[in-house]
Amino acid sequence: MKKIVMAMAVGAIALAAWGAAGGLEELRGLVLAHAKLPVYNKQTLQIMVFCNEVERQGRMMVGTDAVLDLIRRDADVDSIRDGWGLRPYPLDAKLPEVLKFWSDRLYSDGVIITARADVDQETRMAYGDEPVFFRSPLLDLNGIGFEADFDKRTVLVKEDVNIVLRMQSSDPRELLAPGAKQPEKYEFVRAVSDSMRIDMANNQILLVGNVVVDEDRSIVNCDRMTIFLNRKDDAALKAANDRGELGSGSDMGGVSRVLCDGNVVVTRKLSPEEIVESGEQKAFADHLVYDLAMGTVTLTGDRQLPVVKRGRESMSGSTMTLHREEQRAVINGKSKVIVIQPPEKPGDKENFITVHSDDAEFDYLRNYGDFKGNVVIDDPRMQLKCANMRIDLKELPEAKAALPKEAESTLSGMPSFDAGSKRELDRVTCTGGVEVVRRDEMGRLLPGERGSSKEAVFDYMTRIITMTGDNPTLTRNADSLSGRELQIWVDGERICARDGSKVVLGARSAGPAQSAAAAAGAGQTVILSDSSDLNYGGNLLTFNDNVKVDDARLKLDCDRMEIFLLEQNPAGAKEKKSAADVLELENGGDRSLSKVVCTGRVHAVDPGSDLRSEKLTLTFRPQAPGAPPGMFQSDGTELALIEADGKLVVVNTPEPGEQQQAAATGIGRNLGGLMKGGSAGPRTISADRGRVDFTKHLSEFHGNVHVRDDENSLKCDDMYLYAGKPAAGSGKEGEAPKAGIDDDPFALPGAETVPARISLTDTLDLKRVLCQNNVLFVRRTSDGQVQRAGGHQADYVVADRVMVVTGEPGKQPWMSAEGRRMYADRIIVNVENETMNAVGNTSTVAEN
Repeated sequence: MKKIVMAMAVGAIALAAWGAAGGLEELRGLVLAHAKLPVYNKQTLQIMVFCNEVERQGRMMVGTDAVLDLIRRDADVDSIRDGWGLRPYPLDAKLPEVLKFWSDRLYSDGVIITARADVDQETRMAYGDEPVFFRSPLLDLNGIGFEADFDKRTVLVKEDVNIVLRMQSSDPRELLAPGAKQPEKYEFVRAVSDSMRIDMANNQILLVGNVVVDEDRSIVNCDRMTIFLNRKDDAALKAANDRGELGSGSDMGGVSRVLCDGNVVVTRKLSPEEIVESGEQKAFADHLVYDLAMGTVTLTGDRQLPVVKRGRESMSGSTMTLHREEQRAVINGKSKVIVIQPPEKPGDKENFITVHSDDAEFDYLRNYGDFKGNVVIDDPRMQLKCANMRIDLKELPEAKAALPKEAESTLSGMPSFDAGSKRELDRVTCTGGVEVVRRDEMGRLLPGERGSSKEAVFDYMTRIITMTGDNPTLTRNADSLSGRELQIWVDGERICARDGSKVVLGARSAGPAQSAAAAAGAGQTVILSDSSDLNYGGNLLTFNDNVKVDDARLKLDCDRMEIFLLEQNPAGAKEKKSAADVLELENGGDRSLSKVVCTGRVHAVDPGSDLRSEKLTLTFRPQAPGAPPGMFQSDGTELALIEADGKLVVVNTPEPGEQQQAAATGIGRNLGGLMKGGSAGPRTISADRGRVDFTKHLSEFHGNVHVRDDENSLKCDDMYLYAGKPAAGSGKEGEAPKAGIDDDPFALPGAETVPARISLTDTLDLKRVLCQNNVLFVRRTSDGQVQRAGGHQADYVVADRVMVVTGEPGKQPWMSAEGRRMYADRIIVNVENETMNAVGNTSTVAEN
């Protein structure tokens, strides 16, 4: 382009040379008609001037109907055509008309046509107020009025500037060469402005005032546009001038850089379908720089940050650099990106997501975006902070297309960033101080509900967030979940913790229905395990390997613990929750506890008991409205059943002073006084399996049942413990009809207080102990005597302090002491006076 513009300037300078020739004073008033004047610079023909009339007026030389033909340095003089009456083709002429004009003027670098040109030889200035037309193989211009300064080597077109700039592919000199092929498309750019200034000394073209550039794919609006031309260094330029090359277009450079200033707006040309789908695409800035050599477009702002918008989405920053060929955008300083998250399902609202960062980079060819430094994501549901974030995109195979070639006909250089295909989110990676805080329905941050880690990765296909480093933790008020790695299923209401899972449940405040004992025992609960899988969507919470539960009420170890949940309204509409919503074990929202199953080396300890078994199952039931509190409650449910299977061992340790209390009152952790004696040590119950049914007030132990301490022992195959409610006020409940000795179940008056570690409840009293099959009872009396009794069944009524031992058909029960064994129909064991009596058909034998 520079050589075309230079040619225009040379034409103006030629007028000055023409007017400055020696002896012109002698030609004052001279009028020449149909003039043809050659202009030389150091013996090189540069311009051929054609005028209908030339007149000397004072110091001015005035030419009318002037045509200045800028001659190429290597042109054949004999091929130069006359220019009288030459008319410019329209600016909007089609390529064939342009080619026709230039087909017999290949010797020319351009022509300037104006109705009048005035040259002042003293000031070396040229003027014209008439319309001026410039036509060249690459640049066409229409304007009104011009002013040329030959010393400063500038040309100003004063008003109504209209230009057409043809691209190299549409250069007539190339297309008219032998064997040249016609282009598929006429490539050109149109521009208008209030005025235009050509500065040859500084190799610039300046469009000023209401500049509008109509490109192939964009429209550019600005206050000023400066076109920088490639320039030779000073030594090369001086040598060219010395050789007389000034104005010789073939040695001039092309456009190197374009600068737009003031109210810059670049509007992308989109089809109606594209606008409907994604909205208009525009860029706004105070300054735009297009560097052709680097292939970059840089946007900056003085009054406000530059911004690129498409529809309602946008990106902005202090400096935005767009790389055309690399399909890359770089934001330096105050990066801000706003995107729309479409509704996840019909009826949902779309969400605006804003990403702030120090810097950002988007590579559309490699399908990634980087946000660097102080990243903050504002989402209607949460706020995320981290040091850096990368977004990986994935091309949709069905929408993949060939990479479009960027338009050559451009002065803005704005790329399309289509990269030939549509994309969807593939992965988001956040690193360095990752922190997520939830928002409420009003958009307010909830500081108590947050997650933190060193790194977090969101896989869009699997919809899983993986958090690692710096002990990843999810917190909801007093509750938290942590582990070396956390995985969150965004759509599945599921969280997994690996390599050291830790769940902390804060103390719940005592509600109106909570018992005083439960309130007093409430505190923080900690669940440790090697890994955990909190699958709320599947209503199952699983803790694997080295499980440890630490609670004010209970300490529990096992190899595996499963918590089964129950939806409170399974038939109703189920609302999908985010990952942050599901971090609640005891307050599950629309779910409640159904069952807890512990397996593998189960060990449970409370302040007075120690339980071991291979499997422990806790079953819950819905709590009836208005019902009194049970032993263990959780969000509308209460414990209904405890089952222990495999090598069950329960050890009860008396609290200080409890042994003396038991001796005096016959109650406590001694089976309602049955295990009476002076032992202050632990008491053990072992069996193959056990069961506590709170709905029936019944505890069962089966298979090799053995209750013992250091002074008492009770063995059988099956043991049943019956409990009942105490009487109001007195602590006694009303007498129930006493059943016969052959009737199994019967209820008798209860004790005054609760043997809590036997009945596992704080509201019921132990009523009866029933042992069956291979019963053997051994105790040491206060005077040291050892008493034994055995039979098929032993029935102990707490209120009576009497155990009745019976046999089975053909086999009587027995008792022994001091080396003798006595058989009878019934053996009566009295726990108050330490006596045993044989009743009915007695017989005595010596023991071996």
